[in-house]
Amino acid sequence: MLPIFFVALFSAALSSLIAMVELASRALIDRGMSRRRAVRVVVLVSSVCGLPSALSLAVFENQDWVWSLGLMISGFFIALATIRYGVQSFRTQCVNTHTRGIQVGRWYDWWLSYVVPIQFVAMFGWWMYQSVVVYEPDGWWNPLQILSVGTCIVQWGMVLAALRLMNTRLLAGDSTGHATLNG
Repeated sequence: MLPIFFVALFSAALSSLIAMVELASRALIDRGMSRRRAVRVVVLVSSVCGLPSALSLAVFENQDWVWSLGLMISGFFIALATIRYGVQSFRTQCVNTHTRGIQVGRWYDWWLSYVVPIQFVAMFGWWMYQSVVVYEPDGWWNPLQILSVGTCIVQWGMVLAALRLMNTRLLAGDSTGHATLNG
């Protein structure tokens, strides 16, 4: 059974990797880069960025901590955007788009409006509490500690600043508002 488990684990990891490479490559292709070059750039950048986690368990643990919490924040932002858009409109215009198949009911509106935000506050609050009281009680604010609140804030801030800069550069790319990545 052990070999079957690891083959299944490898297959799951490979299918996830293919999807991630395709998504990032598609973004570069949409900006004008050739597919071959886009895939090479994405694989190279991903490999270089993943190398520290592969070489150090402390780096791996830190990145797992920071970005698993980041996924919660991302989900919360998606829920907030949906609430701002209008949950009922979102459900009818974006979720229930096919007449055949399962149609999500009105319970979805209530769930997304109330339960998801409450779940986020509870789970995120719990993990921040764990960081301050259990994992890093003497240095929860220190960005150099592996499981601290400080490391999360610094890393999220750096990524948000980089994304903001890239967005500004992409919007200012040319007179039509479309940047190109050729050359």
